[in-house]
Amino acid sequence: QAAEIHALHLDDLKAATAAHKQAIDASALQPASIDAVIQAASRSTEPRDHADALLIGFQKLSNPQDRIHAGYRAARILADLAGDPATAKGILNRCVELDPHSQPVIKLLREVSTQTEDWATVYDLRRIEANAVEGTARVWHLLAAAYATMEIQGIDASAVALEILNLEGGHPGALSVLERAALLQNDPSRLAGVYR
Repeated sequence: QAAEIHALHLDDLKAATAAHKQAIDASALQPASIDAVIQAASRSTEPRDHADALLIGFQKLSNPQDRIHAGYRAARILADLAGDPATAKGILNRCVELDPHSQPVIKLLREVSTQTEDWATVYDLRRIEANAVEGTARVWHLLAAAYATMEIQGIDASAVALEILNLEGGHPGALSVLERAALLQNDPSRLAGVYR
């Protein structure tokens, strides 16, 4: 009630936000206060304020889907507007723990993992994305996974390229991956096999 008085009658959003935060601290089951804090922070000129408010929702909301939504939005703001992909990645990893099949979360996690050059995670996420689709989209994600393996020491992209060729024989991207793998390993017999 104090927050409403500050917001509606005194036009003091800062005091209203502080009152809502006190209500949240007193009882985590204050979804109206959580929504109000997020709404107030969305008007801030500082992206991190909005992300921090969304993180309150991510930590306090009881519904897992609401938590994932708040975490995803916070991570998107941190990655895109605040220039902090590493923090966004940590939040998204926690979202994936709540729902390992959330494709928007997986996609954003892959994007921030690419920004932070975590190629092993990019590879794993591309495999997950490939398993969630069929046809050309599956081939495309597998090809991206194969390219990610080229950035990881000790992993041969050939296995993924062969998987693509089993789905779509003669795929030029898969053949290119096989060619590059043979060249990197300085293996003339494998290179000759690619050209056959």
